[in-house]
Amino acid sequence: MTHDAASRAAEAIADLLAGSLDDCRRAVAKADIGRANLALTLTADRLRRIRRDLREEVTAKAEPDLGDPPQE
Repeated sequence: MTHDAASRAAEAIADLLAGSLDDCRRAVAKADIGRANLALTLTADRLRRIRRDLREEVTAKAEPDLGDPPQE
């Protein structure tokens, strides 16, 4: 895994923890179950997106660049 990809994923997760999960916590504190459920759904969607993006970036960097065929 490249450092840049891991760093971007960590930043995205930190933003997620500061946003959607905090919204969920506040909704639960107010007993607003519908809003808490929405916040958890959004959190799960964002985590899946982060995982997919990280996997795609790491896989793309791991694949060899075949470039142009050698000239004879």
